[in-house]
Amino acid sequence: MAAICLSAVACSSADPQASTTTPATETTVASGQRAQRGEAKTPISDTSTTTTVAPTTTTTSSSTTSSTTTTTTEAVIAVGSVDNPVALGSARLVGDWVIAVTSVDEDAESVVLDENPFNDPAAEGEQFVMVGIEATYVGGDTGWPWIEINHWMLGENQLLYMGIETECGVIPGDLSFIGEVFPGGTVSGSLCHRVTADDAGLALLVVEEAFTFDDSDAAVFALHEGVGSVPREAPPTVPAVIDGGPVGSLGNPIELAAPGMVGEWRVSVDSVDLDATSVILAENQFNDTPEPGFTYVLVTVEATYEGIETGDPWFDIRGRVLGESRIAYDGFDSYCGVIPNGFTAVGEVEPGVTVLANMCWAVAEDDLGSLLLILEDYQNYDGRRLFYDLG
Repeated sequence: MAAICLSAVACSSADPQASTTTPATETTVASGQRAQRGEAKTPISDTSTTTTVAPTTTTTSSSTTSSTTTTTTEAVIAVGSVDNPVALGSARLVGDWVIAVTSVDEDAESVVLDENPFNDPAAEGEQFVMVGIEATYVGGDTGWPWIEINHWMLGENQLLYMGIETECGVIPGDLSFIGEVFPGGTVSGSLCHRVTADDAGLALLVVEEAFTFDDSDAAVFALHEGVGSVPREAPPTVPAVIDGGPVGSLGNPIELAAPGMVGEWRVSVDSVDLDATSVILAENQFNDTPEPGFTYVLVTVEATYEGIETGDPWFDIRGRVLGESRIAYDGFDSYCGVIPNGFTAVGEVEPGVTVLANMCWAVAEDDLGSLLLILEDYQNYDGRRLFYDLG
């Protein structure tokens, strides 16, 4: 019986024998290597891809021939990174906000200077780059875009344009003037930074969640066509309609004329005027006509003070309205001016006294069919609020 050869050197048989060795040769392309700014990469995963092929060795009685074949694939760079930013117009989740860049003005100096006479012009060799964004809130409670979103720009050679010293001043559509946003609300606004003229045509926008020490949630957005990639996974959404919950909640508002307790006040909605523009303009000659597409909404509230000392509804009750857009109308942008029988004129009242007074907001006409009144105790910042149906 023929002996089995265990070693190619030890075998002296005239018949050629072949064997394959098992040690592997591994080649890895590092994740995150820099790509050309204008080159878009197709996202597959956030990790590098490695292909390993074992070398083959063929042995004969007279010679030994070895060959090794190694195949590697290009590193896949995560969408939203510096080397593969989110493409212009595409959306990416940042914290509780789905962000998309909708427009870019690489030389917005004239627009900025027209917005406010106290804005300073760009310095020599600099330009104002203004970016239009859309931000949809998908969190569980409510959000404020100007508080929760940090942003800066990144130029060539990793040059950062960050902080108030790089901002442009008062700009149109400033996110700072957008109020509280409820789940599903989408806001449009502007961001602006002063960058060098050389960086104006290639800068990237970096957006991250504020109040966090973890920068893994930051996303980089391309500001020019043909740069970056579209994220493979669609961003999250919220239900179009929020139904249910306890009486007085967003999904189950209090009906017209029904009461609810707001701090020490028992409050109900007495009446609603969804087109009170003529009433407001007649009240004071200095009141302004609402912007096109908006109208004044006047809400008459009945409030009974049930505290043990005295109360003033203007100091004790905060009111806002909310429509289908899910952006609360509050502050200067929704101000009506001087209104008839406003809460400011009621003054201090004793326990058991009932007052009838008005609140008013400038509201987009598209929101009139779905308006809710939000009332909160202004003296207690515990986050509790009541929703009243104004339909």
